[in-house]
Amino acid sequence: MKWPVWVVLVSLGLAGCRALDPNYSAKSQPDSVIRLVFDSVRVRDLVAKAARRDEQFLNYRRALPREESLELTQDMMEHPDRYMVERKKFLADMAREPGALITGEQYFRILEQSEARCARDPHSTLYYFRFRVTTGPSKGLEGRACDDDVKPTGGFL
Repeated sequence: MKWPVWVVLVSLGLAGCRALDPNYSAKSQPDSVIRLVFDSVRVRDLVAKAARRDEQFLNYRRALPREESLELTQDMMEHPDRYMVERKKFLADMAREPGALITGEQYFRILEQSEARCARDPHSTLYYFRFRVTTGPSKGLEGRACDDDVKPTGGFL
C-alpha cells in the first residue's frame, strides 16, 4: 500500500515534535530504579563544593608534564581508592539527602548540568544533572541524579 505524501510528512513531523520538546530531553531505561535527590540549599552546596574539587584536580592534572600525567593516570587505575576519598564522602552525603525512587522508563527535562562527578571511579566522566520528571507516576518531581541513570535523548536542554 502506498501512503499519500501528506500522511508521511505529518507522521514525520509529529515524531520530530517529541525530539524537539525539552520535556523529553532525557529518559531512563524500562528496568531502571533511580534515586532522585531532592534539590535543596544543602544539596546545591554539596554539588558546588564537589564541582570545585573536581575542577581543581582536573586543572592540576592538566598542568602536569605529559610523563607525570601518564604516571598519575596509571596510579589512578592501579589505586583508585587513593583518589576517591572526597568523592566517596560526597556521594555518601548525597545518598543521605531526601529523595524519591523513580522506577521504569520515564522522561525527564534537563534543568541543569553540574560539573560534580558522580561516578564511583576516578576516571569516569559521569556528572550530576538536575532533572524534572515529565511523565509517569512521578511526573513533576525535581531533583538530581547521575547521568549514568538518566540518559540524554538528543533533545534540547
